[in-house]
Amino acid sequence: MLLKNVLSKRSPLLGIVKPIKIGLISPKDVFLTLVKKVDVIKALTYSPLLRDPWILDFVSIEKKPSELLKDIIPAIRYIVKGLVGEIFLEEDRELTERYEAILRALGDGNHTPKDIANYISNFLSSPYKSQDAKKYLANLLEVGLLKRKRIYGKKKHLYYIDSPLIDLFFYLDARTGFYEVNLPVRLLLEKAKEKNAFLF
Repeated sequence: MLLKNVLSKRSPLLGIVKPIKIGLISPKDVFLTLVKKVDVIKALTYSPLLRDPWILDFVSIEKKPSELLKDIIPAIRYIVKGLVGEIFLEEDRELTERYEAILRALGDGNHTPKDIANYISNFLSSPYKSQDAKKYLANLLEVGLLKRKRIYGKKKHLYYIDSPLIDLFFYLDARTGFYEVNLPVRLLLEKAKEKNAFLF
């Protein structure tokens, strides 16, 4: 909202200042920074998880991967929903239950509009169509929460949550309901390792 005010029609900055989108830190940049402080294996393991700059206040890179995950899980439990809500506020949109359901479906491993619609239909009294999901996915792409990859040789796309931490949050919430229920950290660690087995 601030950006829209600064660059409104009568702004003296029009033509001088150009907004740029700053996304997540690339895994390569995270790796190149970490490898100066920790061993290569640890740097490779941590690079995908530490792409969100806000998580750096909650973790210590000297810890073992499983210990790092113990720090990450409580942090994402309390921060991610507010962070996603803030993204929507900045874009003058409202984070509705439908958007959350789509993010939860994506976190739970549904990557096509059809799969997402089927997932959401299980929780609704009426069927949810893939065309409906596409509208929400387009908005989520626009605000920068998702990325999409085209399926080779087809006109279809697969959708993913761009942030590994937001993705982990919605995965854990879909599988365990951990946002609303206090669960043992051991259980959450096991579930997180199922999602990111190659990391841990």
